[in-house]
Amino acid sequence: MIVAGEGDACKSHGIYRIEGCLRTIKAGKVVPDAVPQMHQDDSAIVRVNAGGGFSNAAFDAGAPVLAERCRTTGIAAMVINDCTHFAALWPEIETLTDMGLAAMAMCPSYASVAPSGGTDPLMGTNPFAFGWPRAEGDPYVFDFATSVAARGDRIAPPRGHAPARRLGHRARRQAHDRSQSRPCRGHVALWWP
Repeated sequence: MIVAGEGDACKSHGIYRIEGCLRTIKAGKVVPDAVPQMHQDDSAIVRVNAGGGFSNAAFDAGAPVLAERCRTTGIAAMVINDCTHFAALWPEIETLTDMGLAAMAMCPSYASVAPSGGTDPLMGTNPFAFGWPRAEGDPYVFDFATSVAARGDRIAPPRGHAPARRLGHRARRQAHDRSQSRPCRGHVALWWP
């Protein structure tokens, strides 16, 4: 995933993420050598327990099973539990569209985005992505963000890279009734007027 981010010139999801991954491991919030466990049955649901590890290995283990389940049942879903997800969702969607699947991915996140008119964080920055293969050309992939800038771009630019263009995501924002102005304590929502 980090290689995909760097290769696609998405620096906030590339090599820059290594330091955060190492901090997460050092803090004991992830099991670095976790081995994903598949829970298989005959249903259209593919269940993978990441064992406290990063979601990447669990996704890699479950994606081929998901593709096969889609082909046999017509529709399927993969659930990855007990994991840490640290990046964008488009790499997972690209993997699935390369397998010939239309796909949607969702990821819960802690609150870091203030909704339109608000000042307090309520939503995560990257709730879902979707895509589908096309007969000719690359697949269509859409990775939805709720904020005007990626969290990685907001926190700090990757070392050795130019700072992210500031889009007002640290600017003062007015409260919904616009009678009082308070600083926004999170990202500003993408659709902020």
